[in-house]
Amino acid sequence: MQERLFLAVFEDAERDIANRILQVNRSKRHIWEQFISCTYAFFEACLDSELRQIVLIDAPAVLGWMFGAGLMKRKPLHPEITSQRTT
Repeated sequence: MQERLFLAVFEDAERDIANRILQVNRSKRHIWEQFISCTYAFFEACLDSELRQIVLIDAPAVLGWMFGAGLMKRKPLHPEITSQRTT
């Protein structure tokens, strides 16, 4: 039960990070600018103490490193993320 609750919190934090990245990505036209700006957006999200605690510290401890590292097969966070992976 606790693991399920944390999983919901973790996925919400991941969604927050993904939304920050997507917001930045929409403003760039060149693929290299997208890469750089999205990378910076991710790092800036990691500076948010709440997100850092949930995603980078607690998730590997509670859910296991394989899950926290994104190596476990899961549904996509956002349709745009899925479509960008295939292009």
